[in-house]
Amino acid sequence: MSNPYPKADCDVPVADCDVPIADCDVPVADCDVPIADCDVPVADCDVPVADYDSYDSYDSYSDIPDLIDLTPSVMTCVTGLWDLEDTYDKCLENTLQINCPYVFFGDKKSIEYAKQFRGDYPTYYIEYNIDEFNSYKYIDETIIDNDYCKSLEINLIWNEKINMINKAANINVFSSEYFCWIDADIDTYKNTSPPLSVFPNTVKLNNLPKDKFIFSSDGEYDEDKVYYIWNYHYISGVSYIMHKNIIKDFAEQYQEYMEKLIDKNNLWTDCVILTQIYKDNKELFYKLSEYDINIVPLLY
Repeated sequence: MSNPYPKADCDVPVADCDVPIADCDVPVADCDVPIADCDVPVADCDVPVADYDSYDSYDSYSDIPDLIDLTPSVMTCVTGLWDLEDTYDKCLENTLQINCPYVFFGDKKSIEYAKQFRGDYPTYYIEYNIDEFNSYKYIDETIIDNDYCKSLEINLIWNEKINMINKAANINVFSSEYFCWIDADIDTYKNTSPPLSVFPNTVKLNNLPKDKFIFSSDGEYDEDKVYYIWNYHYISGVSYIMHKNIIKDFAEQYQEYMEKLIDKNNLWTDCVILTQIYKDNKELFYKLSEYDINIVPLLY
């Protein structure tokens, strides 16, 4: 199946940026933030640049890419990859070929690696180093575990997922209604490539609620375990979906729980913190599937 998001010529003016744009001979003006590397079509940029002061979820403005007018998509997938030990494998190569616009966070090396597998699929790359994470402030209170989370960096990445979705939704370069976190390498595609068809199926997507965190679970929920079992989690962190209208509030709530919970008495991964939020706010969640920890195949 052909790519429904063809590339366009990049010889058009881009508003409000006085920094050079990679691989694009265009004039720039009036912006003090760097633009992210972007392998996506650029259309006529007769749109106002957003007020960056409104992006109060950012600790620093240096990583906010400039806004450009791109081919709209009902869904933007968000993922991240960093140059850590045992990062790259066939599973990752397959997962990166999901046919949907992506916002991809990573360091320089992982971004260059990902480009060869994303190919012509529209992808907006944002260089975002681990020491710039919001979660990095908790590094001294973070612990690891050889079975569940083998490095501090992995824990910090997991706990930054919600913030990365919030960053992607703030710029919303694909004018999307929904944002889907997808781990860069998911076991579903360990031995096979994803379908060539466009993700997601819009009929299935439109049947989902717009006011809830859409997730899959690791099994049946047992609230007693939330209180008594170390590292207990019910919410899967492999993939989940939020409508753009709830992302900012959910990200703020996640930050509040991080501030309240993270210490060295538990392995506070994203799944554990999301489960704590679920315990207190079940009305904010919608379970798409039980036992299917990855919801992506369910939406083709």
